[in-house]
Amino acid sequence: MTLQVGGLEIVNIHEEFTGIRLAIVQTPTIYSALSLNLDLLRRILRYIETLNVKTVILPPFMPYGIPFVKPEEIDSVSIDKKNPYVRILKHIALQNRLFIISPYVYEKTKNGYYISNLLVDGESGIVRFFSRKITPSTSSAREVLKHGHKLEVVSDEYIYYSVLLDEDILVPEFARYLTARGVSQLITVSTSIVGENDLRLLLEALRLFTGISLVHIGYFVVKENITLAKAPTLIVLGNGEAYRFTSEKPLLVTIPLKLIRETSRKPSELKINIVLNTIIDHFKELRNKK
Repeated sequence: MTLQVGGLEIVNIHEEFTGIRLAIVQTPTIYSALSLNLDLLRRILRYIETLNVKTVILPPFMPYGIPFVKPEEIDSVSIDKKNPYVRILKHIALQNRLFIISPYVYEKTKNGYYISNLLVDGESGIVRFFSRKITPSTSSAREVLKHGHKLEVVSDEYIYYSVLLDEDILVPEFARYLTARGVSQLITVSTSIVGENDLRLLLEALRLFTGISLVHIGYFVVKENITLAKAPTLIVLGNGEAYRFTSEKPLLVTIPLKLIRETSRKPSELKINIVLNTIIDHFKELRNKK
């Protein structure tokens, strides 16, 4: 069912399911505009308070809306636990007992900078970064971006989640490992795989390989009315149901957590050759484009 509330489109997948839901927030982000991005996000999260939602996945590149970072700006767009964005998310999460995942953020540490993901748990008050991007970055900031060493799993006490970013999506054993760790919902974000057909093939291949639900979080980044980067939100449930949503308008998609858990299948039933062929074809296409 689709609704419109104050310019926000709301899509409830399988509305007939009762119980708590996962919410996916998709909204245009404005390049290097911290205050504007936070204001829009706050309005959407305030509406989520009225829904039966447990977990919220936010748009990538928050809070600064910068998908491609330059070496000289990495410090100014990276965040740590003291950043206003983190404090605001923690306040909202604690107030509404939400489990919030903010994927693809630039994390600032004493040892350097990472492409990472932020978790804010409104039950325990825990705030932490997790599942830093492992494969080396191909961006212009690769000299200043370190790569992670561990795939991590987080839980909202109902199902388990993890995130794969950019080239990490192309390593099927990463997804297989996470499935073995109990993940039912895999979140992906990519700035390097931008063709929609490529993304669809990869998500379907990973679903066949793992048997779990996947959500590729879309984005629409603008600067002075110029589109800098965009990708649709693609959802593939464990049972093969697929959904696509444009990224150019504020959107809230909810999925029953019960459905995510119930549509998962055992990886042992799946065929690895389908995944490998899809990824090989993708690399061949990339090589031909060079």
